[in-house]
Amino acid sequence: MSNSRADADLTTTTRANVSITPWRVLSVLFSVDTARRIASEESRDIVRCVWMLLRHDVPPVAVARARDVYTGMRGLDWRGAMWAPRTLASAMTGVLLDSLGASFVKLSQVIAHSPMVAPAVLVRTCKSSLAQCSAPVVPYDEVESLICDQLQIESVEEVFQSLERAPLASASIAQVHGGTLRDGRRVVVKVVRPGVRERLTVDLGVLWLLARVADVLMAPLIAELLSSSAAAMVDEVRVPILAECDLTIERANMLRHHPSRPSGAPSNSASSHAHHP
Repeated sequence: MSNSRADADLTTTTRANVSITPWRVLSVLFSVDTARRIASEESRDIVRCVWMLLRHDVPPVAVARARDVYTGMRGLDWRGAMWAPRTLASAMTGVLLDSLGASFVKLSQVIAHSPMVAPAVLVRTCKSSLAQCSAPVVPYDEVESLICDQLQIESVEEVFQSLERAPLASASIAQVHGGTLRDGRRVVVKVVRPGVRERLTVDLGVLWLLARVADVLMAPLIAELLSSSAAAMVDEVRVPILAECDLTIERANMLRHHPSRPSGAPSNSASSHAHHP
């Protein structure tokens, strides 16, 4: 046991003392081993994945993001830009970060809780940003439309006696509303934000592909810095974040801990989820 701890301490100390110089980076980039990795099946698979992402997933997300940025920029005070350029720059940064939405929040959470991996200044910045950020409320009409679509009903009145218009909570991935079923039972309805799954899939997919490229180009350096490949580390973050968008997983966990869930509650889906408080 003591030997294992000693090995772990030695590994940690070694990684902490790793020196990455420009010369080392260049020597790795232009080495024979890197050339072999670039010519490998792994590199060809990366190219195929990039093509699939650009062809199918990126266009709708890019259009939605552009629309969000355009709407946000229109609301800025451009007439005061000459007198307060820093204020305008800060507001523009806020608009751009808002367009990233859940991706920015989730990645900031990961970095803020990874002081051993991320630089201290980046950890502090992410913690400060998280303390100030708040998720905008999804309009009730959109929530109602999503619930109807997921439950395959014409109107929420078919299932709910009432559904509170104001959310009980609004987070980066989902929003929660209180409601009452037709039989009078109180429930809590959790709804995934429209488009958030698609945006997270693209953002985390891009990050994963960049990590794979880094593994191909910088394998020896990454091996010295990390306990695994860069792609494996990104995957450890990507999989659980995307799982948060699938409320059937949350439902399964709820039923595992509360198997006596009353019958008659609305059926659940990956995007909307109702349960009894």
